Amino acid sequence: MRAGATISDLIKESRRSRLGILLATQRPVEILPEIRDAATNLFFCDLSTSRDKMRSQVDFLLDSIQVEDALRDVVLTMNNRGLLRKGKYWFWYNASERDLGIIKPCPPTYSLQDPKLTPRALIHLCEKLSGKQVLLKNWNEVKRPKLRAFLGLNP
Repeated sequence: MRAGATISDLIKESRRSRLGILLATQRPVEILPEIRDAATNLFFCDLSTSRDKMRSQVDFLLDSIQVEDALRDVVLTMNNRGLLRKGKYWFWYNASERDLGIIKPCPPTYSLQDPKLTPRALIHLCEKLSGKQVLLKNWNEVKRPKLRAFLGLNP
């Protein structure tokens, strides 16, 4: 909370430079409204609930993204029953399209925590289970954009 102004300035500067920023938290209630409103994509699952609406993480998040009442009830039911946990699914809210969906992502690096495996080994395990390649073998496989096209100039 104390670093809110610094984080907000970092986000503004990054957007001016056309850089993406990934922020992760287990407590969306503690996110400053200015920062939350600047988010383009929100990913969430298994948020805590409480009878006190001010302490309920899922209620807070659903109020902040302003979903329809019928959809809100579906999300609350799925979250409270832990239905997404079984298949490792997440809710995905895209603010620009005001769309809420369910995805099954490769886990982001900040959520890869295993004392016996490195993050790279965990991603390889996810690749094996999903049958989809996430990591490239070396830097030579990275596609490099043409500078003129990247800058929007005629070739």
